[in-house]
Amino acid sequence: MRIKVPILISLLLVTFFATQTSLAQSDDDAYKILVSFSEPMSKDGIFDINNYEVIANGNERVKIYKVGVVEGYTAVVLYIENNYEWETFKIYVSNLKDLAGNLINDERNFAACR
Repeated sequence: MRIKVPILISLLLVTFFATQTSLAQSDDDAYKILVSFSEPMSKDGIFDINNYEVIANGNERVKIYKVGVVEGYTAVVLYIENNYEWETFKIYVSNLKDLAGNLINDERNFAACR
């Protein structure tokens, strides 16, 4: 029997204004979304951008450039493409486990913010 642990996700959207335009976004030219978990997560898969999905304005898929991890594995920072027209975000997290090996709960693996 597989146990699923609910993981709470909270978001902090931080924007940086940049004048540089290029195909590859630098850390300073990207939105950063902080995703906090209710408990420490396993290192397995935490850096894989395919385990996260960001949707803007209800239907626009957002490119994730990289994932950073906060010390203690209780939060990640998603570096996403920069678009000042986006007003709302929905973030999905999948395939992550807590330190006990419990998979993130499919019914509580998302959060929304404005």
